[in-house]
Amino acid sequence: MNSKILITVFIMLVFSFSTLIAQPPATIDAIEVFPGSKADPEMLKYEKELFDQIYSEDTTIKAKDIKVLSTEAPVDEVVNWFTKKLNAVDSELSGPGVVNYNVDYYDDDEFEMQYEKDILIYDGQWVKKSISNRKKSPNGKVMMSGSYMWEIINEDGERSEFTISAEDASFDYVNKKYKQKTLIKINFCHFAKVDPYLRYEDDDSDEDYELTE
Repeated sequence: MNSKILITVFIMLVFSFSTLIAQPPATIDAIEVFPGSKADPEMLKYEKELFDQIYSEDTTIKAKDIKVLSTEAPVDEVVNWFTKKLNAVDSELSGPGVVNYNVDYYDDDEFEMQYEKDILIYDGQWVKKSISNRKKSPNGKVMMSGSYMWEIINEDGERSEFTISAEDASFDYVNKKYKQKTLIKINFCHFAKVDPYLRYEDDDSDEDYELTE
């Protein structure tokens, strides 16, 4: 076997191994949580009610689950950790087994003062002052949240979808208190295989038809 063939085989093996270890978690329990984060029962109750409500009419869901955790670490630290841990890529790329991510930053809209009938309901300048000492991203802005999404196509054609969000939860707007906190939400949904012909029939049934007298 000549050297060119050996090099080709070696490159293929390295690529295959890299692809194998880069596969994202296929179950919610396989997702590693941010070090030091703890379950947040109070927020779990609220988020689970919302989660169940969103998918209450989806007949294709066979299983679903949600985890909610919190940490005193800043949101940018949590987002950077998940990005590296999941080998996440820019959200413009997609496909089964690819972890997409998106990041949002505090912008001028978050710093506006909002009133209702001359009553202050949102103090944007207080928000701006509270985060003034926070680490800034290369774009000069403070990170507000990060989100991740990927799907796994099973051998039977059924699909599992996973989402993770890390959100800045440092503000107590009611009592006007600031304490650094990041909320982490992990969602899982397992969908049954949908017959494409049935899907088309459902689309047709949604069409508007002209009524005749």
